[in-house]
Amino acid sequence: MGNNLSTLNQKDVTAEVRYSDLKGRPDLIKPYIMNNAIYLLMIALVLVYVFRILKYRFEYNRKKREYLIKKNNKGVISEITKELRKNEMIGKFLENLANKIGMYNPYSLERNLEYATTLVLGLFFFIIIVLATFMPGQFSVWYLGVFFAILSIGFVGLMLYVFTLMARMRFTRQLPDTFKLLNSRYINTGNILKAINNSMGDFDRAVKREMLRIYDVLRKNDMMEIDATFDRIENTYSNEHLTLLLNLIRQAHFKGGSETIKEQFEQATEDILIDIENQRDLTSSTRSYVLMSLLIAGGIVAVETFNKTALEGEALAYYDSTDALMFKISIIIVMMLYVGMMLFLERKG
Repeated sequence: MGNNLSTLNQKDVTAEVRYSDLKGRPDLIKPYIMNNAIYLLMIALVLVYVFRILKYRFEYNRKKREYLIKKNNKGVISEITKELRKNEMIGKFLENLANKIGMYNPYSLERNLEYATTLVLGLFFFIIIVLATFMPGQFSVWYLGVFFAILSIGFVGLMLYVFTLMARMRFTRQLPDTFKLLNSRYINTGNILKAINNSMGDFDRAVKREMLRIYDVLRKNDMMEIDATFDRIENTYSNEHLTLLLNLIRQAHFKGGSETIKEQFEQATEDILIDIENQRDLTSSTRSYVLMSLLIAGGIVAVETFNKTALEGEALAYYDSTDALMFKISIIIVMMLYVGMMLFLERKG
């Protein structure tokens, strides 16, 4: 019986160890750590990074008290954003994400950068917690869990792209009315700042957010800041008619010329109406194909659910095999690529 117990303990040690098995079994702690080393390492890296941020904050406050330097009271997120932007690639990514977030609020770039940092850190910590809490023991190899984490990030990116595309489409639909409003108000006032200010109550919310940014930067009358703000808005929406609108606003602010600008406003309004009509046809076709792909994916899930109630033995065991898991992953990847491609083509169309 002693030999049997020894054999059982040896099997327990060498087999895949779960957290629930550790209670009362100190001999299983080492195998548990070895099996989940990748998750523990990720948690350790996060803790080290947080410790560095806290240490930096402590040193900053100490020097501030020592030399009595009066600075604006910025939060931890602001400091983290500042540190992350020192890396050129991360800085561009955060700025691009901040511009996307700015499509849904009227705040400054600096504040949206903090929102972008919060979103990225929140997503990162969420994935780490999920991996460390739920993933150990769920997959035969650790890199499957990492792959699902990457797949989740891809899904979040796709959803962000969808929301961005929706904001662009809503903004584009409002451009004809925007051109008409600014044209009529500019003819009456002869001043583009007054025209924008008098039209604020009539703009759609999507347009009003950007017009507030334009109005604020034009009041400063700083050419470099105006160009930077206009370029950021232009890159965010990537719309030729918006580019024309920004150029007309810039020309009206610095040069004037009511008659010339009036003609360009009217011509641009007609062109936008034609493009919007074509875009509606393309959007209708694109959404039909996207809906069809989602129905196909739903059909696969429905077939699997039915087969699990109808099949037995080896046929049923297939759905718990690695081949079935890889097939599901392949379907998800293909569907995400297909939806992303259709949305991209709709945007470029």
